[in-house]
Amino acid sequence: MNVQVRSMTEAVRIRNALMKKGISAKVIQTPLSMRQGGCGYSLVIRPEALGETENTAAKAGIRILSVERREK
Repeated sequence: MNVQVRSMTEAVRIRNALMKKGISAKVIQTPLSMRQGGCGYSLVIRPEALGETENTAAKAGIRILSVERREK
């Protein structure tokens, strides 16, 4: 699952907070199919981590731009 945010800094902040909670997340450039202007960065997470990712972003004052399920 891809969770898009505005910048690499925001993505790294969320990733680091999730990792402290034992949740794995990877920072990538946002895929073309998800981009909403500019480049953007996304976190790749497991679907079951979406709720915690949203909570972590909200607590940090970071807005999630979009969420997209990844094809396997």
